[in-house]
Amino acid sequence: MGMVRPVKIALIAAIPIAILNLPPTFAIDVGLPADANWFLQFIAAEWVVMHWLGIELGRLDPYYHYLSLDIFVLYLSSYIEWALVLIAAFYAFLGLRRFSRGLSANQG
Repeated sequence: MGMVRPVKIALIAAIPIAILNLPPTFAIDVGLPADANWFLQFIAAEWVVMHWLGIELGRLDPYYHYLSLDIFVLYLSSYIEWALVLIAAFYAFLGLRRFSRGLSANQG
């Protein structure tokens, strides 16, 4: 398996993840009560982290208030960030597998 295959898999797998992560098209950490349960706080924090690029670009662009641009930028930023997370996870898994094979070969 070449190194290009995990990247292709990550780029394809990031599409549905970004689509499923898109519906709240606003920063869902805004307006959470201080006593919100841990799961809601975790999901809100995850959403903000994964859409950080889109949120920051929105602050820089004066025409960002158009809804279609909002959704496109948020989706694109989510897609890029999920693809990077998946690529890092694939390579970490491959590295751990290679490391564990090396340990087992040294013990045998």
